[in-house]
Amino acid sequence: MKQFLFLLITICLSAAVLSGATVNFSGPDGTAVYLEKRELGRVPLTISVKPGTPYVFKYLAPGYEPRWEVITLKKEGNYSKKITLKPIAATVMITSTPPGAVLYINGQKNKATPLVLEKVPIGKYSGELRLPGFAPQQIDWEVTDERPIKRDFQLQVNNGKLRISSTPAGASILVNGKDEGFTPRTLTLSEGTYKIQLSKNGFLTQQTEVTVLRGKTVLHKAELQSQPGSIVLNSYPADAAVYWRDKKLGTTPLELKNQQPGNYTFTFRKSGFDDVTEKVTVLPGKQEIVEVKMTTYFGSLELFIKPAGVSVTLDGKFIGKVEPDLSATGTKPIHIDNLRAGKHTLKLSHPHAVPQEIDYEVEVNRSKQTLKRIALWIPNCEVTYIRRNHKEVGILLSETNDEILFSPEPGVQFTLYKKDISFRILKNH
Repeated sequence: MKQFLFLLITICLSAAVLSGATVNFSGPDGTAVYLEKRELGRVPLTISVKPGTPYVFKYLAPGYEPRWEVITLKKEGNYSKKITLKPIAATVMITSTPPGAVLYINGQKNKATPLVLEKVPIGKYSGELRLPGFAPQQIDWEVTDERPIKRDFQLQVNNGKLRISSTPAGASILVNGKDEGFTPRTLTLSEGTYKIQLSKNGFLTQQTEVTVLRGKTVLHKAELQSQPGSIVLNSYPADAAVYWRDKKLGTTPLELKNQQPGNYTFTFRKSGFDDVTEKVTVLPGKQEIVEVKMTTYFGSLELFIKPAGVSVTLDGKFIGKVEPDLSATGTKPIHIDNLRAGKHTLKLSHPHAVPQEIDYEVEVNRSKQTLKRIALWIPNCEVTYIRRNHKEVGILLSETNDEILFSPEPGVQFTLYKKDISFRILKNH
């Protein structure tokens, strides 16, 4: 009987092809098309129907909800029918121990556990749970029908310890750019490789990579290198040679760069000046400025000698003769430079002086000018005493209308009245 009905429907549909309409079905792969509970075939599928007649079709596809549809075509022709089905979906709950792990699916960040995924279609899925301090864990689940699914996952601890120390201590710590305090310090970190940066004022910054292992304590000890400093050396006057450990470094002003921190002793030398020794301490990353004032071991001598014509000799070397001058002093001063500090012998001579030669000891001080005023006793006047008819040679010191001040020998002077004497000025004296 069933075979008869199927044959009858097939004959009717075949007959409709000649005078009916054609429907071309398409849709999800494997979709089966039913009419009156009988499967007509799977897409892509073409059937013929009679216009004006309603047909009730049922669609079934793996992973999709069943669907019924009534199709009534008004006229003959060729029609396309795309079948749309609603996928079967389920609710998936994912939990972890401990909670708070973030789910990544295909690299996309999702929510943290516990989380619920709504309307998950039938199929196989995988993802990764990530939680700081724990090893990333690959997970998978499968939806086979609309029934809710719950999956729980136990995360494995992924921490290790990193113990950081430095010499000297107190260096600031950056781990992957994050401030982690100062050395020494012990950090709990997830397994992996980290960029460590240590820095301290006055020392060169140190960067390195350290790998932390799960369940292990990794030690990282750093010897910080001092940051070099610089020294600026000045002297007054300039152009002094600078020596360090008997090695000439240059002349002032002088800058020494990239000097290691520590103590330095420099010697400054310049012709005509005493050596100067200066100590300086260079601090990491700092510039030290050294300024020294050099003292010359030379001095000068300024001689004011009377009268003119006196020959001047210093330490056996002839300097010259005293020249006359129209100023109040009557003679020009003699200036002698670059004399070594200490005692010197000054010899003055004149053919009419009493005595004709005389020695003086003068002391020259460092960096100073020594003044010396000397007057030789040289007769310039002859006095005749009228009553005694006696002549005497000496120095006319001064004269008025009635008297003169006369010196017959060094250190002796007295007044003579013109009425008692006659006098004359000696020439070439």
